[in-house]
Amino acid sequence: MDENPIEKNIFTVSLPTSKSVLIRLLLIRFLYANEVIAIEENSSEDVKIVHSNLQIISKHTNSNEEITIHVKDCGAAYRFFLSLLTVTKGKWFLTGNERLLTRPIAPLIKSLQSIGANIVQTPNGIHIIGNELVASEIEIESEITSQWASSLLLIAKKIHLKKLTLIPPINSLIYITLTCDLLNLNGLNIHQKENLFFIKTAENTQSTFEITNREKDWSSAIFWYALAAIYNNYLFYFPHLSLQSLQGDKIIASWFQNFGIYSQEVGNGILTTYRLTTLNNFYEFDLANHPDLAMVLAVLAILLPCNLSLKNLKTLNYKESERLTILSNSLTHFAPTEATKDHQLIIYGKQRFTTFEQPIALDSHEDHRLAIAFSLLSCRYPISVKNKSCVKKSYPTFWNELAEFQNFTKNLT
Repeated sequence: MDENPIEKNIFTVSLPTSKSVLIRLLLIRFLYANEVIAIEENSSEDVKIVHSNLQIISKHTNSNEEITIHVKDCGAAYRFFLSLLTVTKGKWFLTGNERLLTRPIAPLIKSLQSIGANIVQTPNGIHIIGNELVASEIEIESEITSQWASSLLLIAKKIHLKKLTLIPPINSLIYITLTCDLLNLNGLNIHQKENLFFIKTAENTQSTFEITNREKDWSSAIFWYALAAIYNNYLFYFPHLSLQSLQGDKIIASWFQNFGIYSQEVGNGILTTYRLTTLNNFYEFDLANHPDLAMVLAVLAILLPCNLSLKNLKTLNYKESERLTILSNSLTHFAPTEATKDHQLIIYGKQRFTTFEQPIALDSHEDHRLAIAFSLLSCRYPISVKNKSCVKKSYPTFWNELAEFQNFTKNLT
């Protein structure tokens, strides 16, 4: 089938482009092709932040004046630009919003300083003098975020890096693998052996822009997979989403078979179908490599309902908000919820509460993934979400898309 499937009970979802892929691609093309590639007008806020700052860097490279690079609340930009600016000639001041400046970055600074990078951290941001750097080997911690390792890998070819050592434990390895996959298509040959990454320059390369520019975001797709499980009389079609994606969060397609949702490649995208499934009394998912999926899965446990344990959530409180704490506190309004000392979140959805005396307003804490996950609760409960506009960070059209689905269901009844 070459075109999108058309049936009256199929809802076609316009997902955002994968920001994890596109941000990395923007940086790779800037570093190694000396260009700032164009983005779509409706790109996510994080992509726009990276794109606009690359334009500033391109314009002011070699300047004797200190140039401010403000990345607002974009953690990927904060970490990736730190390495990029150390190898880009000029004087730079890397800064962001208050919450961002409290998020961990010291191990990346330490690793870059160990190879001669001129970096001075202050409470208001980081002063950097960019210059040529050469290092055959570097080591970096990776327990808190994979982006420190990805940041170094992105400049690997610039600094002639031969080996990167990750100090265990390693979290979100799939995102480091994504960085490697994209770099391997753009002039490198990176081979992983346990916690070691060996880097060579590749002879034959191909551009990833056409391959990945239209690839949609699996991390955003989980909301619609959850809706598919709740409203299993509807099918969902996702143009430009693929089971062969480089994105690790494609594991959604496998996990949701537990809830009767199956995925198949149809035309240029994925179509979900439902098969009658008896829910288990208890489910357990390991989120060490998939922290962005935790919020929707936790809410889904209440709505299905089922009892659910989400393991290895240590990094959640280092995100845009203290996600684990907020999620645990917020979901106690709807079902017994427990956050354990070993960073598990257990939701006893089978014991969910069924009535409320008055509507509940849930605060997103300006966190896009919390806002999207909390909106699911409106399928059953009288809730509202505060600070809804924060979804622009990853999914600018989310609320419009959700309204379209609500209209779609009304028209079919």
